[in-house]
Amino acid sequence: HQCSNRVRILYALGVLFLLLMVAGSYFLDPGMLLINLTGVLIVPLVEEMLFRGLGWSRISAALPQKNNNLFTWIIISVLFGLWHLAYADVLLLYVAHPVQPSELAYALLMKFLIGGFIGGLAGLVRWKTARLPASFIVHGLINLFGR
Repeated sequence: HQCSNRVRILYALGVLFLLLMVAGSYFLDPGMLLINLTGVLIVPLVEEMLFRGLGWSRISAALPQKNNNLFTWIIISVLFGLWHLAYADVLLLYVAHPVQPSELAYALLMKFLIGGFIGGLAGLVRWKTARLPASFIVHGLINLFGR
């Protein structure tokens, strides 16, 4: 897929916006700079390269051509939801104070569903644009405004 200059400018503006928002967070709360740098730029970049980049291309290549993008999107979204179960915040919360197992199960279910939903949105953008930068920008925006 060829990328027009207009699309490249939009991608550049999207990334610039994320960078400015992360840099601007320093002036609101200097302690948030590293958190935002990680959560808005680094994590989305790595996760998008892993899931909507490498994972998407490998799964898509392994599936039959009929409904290929649909099935790839579903599989990647589910895997992305499962990936979010491994984030330590829920487990650290569990050991930080005693909670009922049902509370942990609920928290893990929510992490899976929310992760799958975010992965589904980023995957939909990846599917419709066939471009990784678009899903990275969407993922970064969700992480920036979704906390």
